Amino acid sequence: RGEMENIPTLIDGVEVKFDELRGRCLITTVPRRPGDIVFKSMPYCFVLHPKLWGRKCNYCFQSAKGIDSSEGPALQRCTGCKLHHYCSKECQRNDWKDGFHKKQCKHLHKLLDAEVDEDTAFDVLLVGKTLWKMEQESGDGNDASYLLEEAGGAAAA
Repeated sequence: RGEMENIPTLIDGVEVKFDELRGRCLITTVPRRPGDIVFKSMPYCFVLHPKLWGRKCNYCFQSAKGIDSSEGPALQRCTGCKLHHYCSKECQRNDWKDGFHKKQCKHLHKLLDAEVDEDTAFDVLLVGKTLWKMEQESGDGNDASYLLEEAGGAAAA
């Protein structure tokens, strides 16, 4: 890779550098304390791993009260699929409106009934949500929810 010039960032006191051991990395140029937040970034797409369903909100990932030593709210279950849980009506509405749950709600049982392992279910949900988001942005009107049906059928075969 050779020499790489420092890349400027929009974050004060942080530079992007290339390190032979670590590769491309962020380096602070000012003193920081452990736990200081340098920057936040929303991922393009996110889903909660199925092993955490019922333990964390499926939209904001907040832990439920009494789980993992959290003092968070009690979770309310989706009345449609009965698999997703939410810490608030706002999170449930956001997941229905902006998330993928409106499309996946009726198909989740098909995926789980196919007896796929949790990691495979996670992968299918993440890929499905990513494709759905890409289709929403492109405006072509395609519907990625068919992936959940096909994944359930393929896993059962």
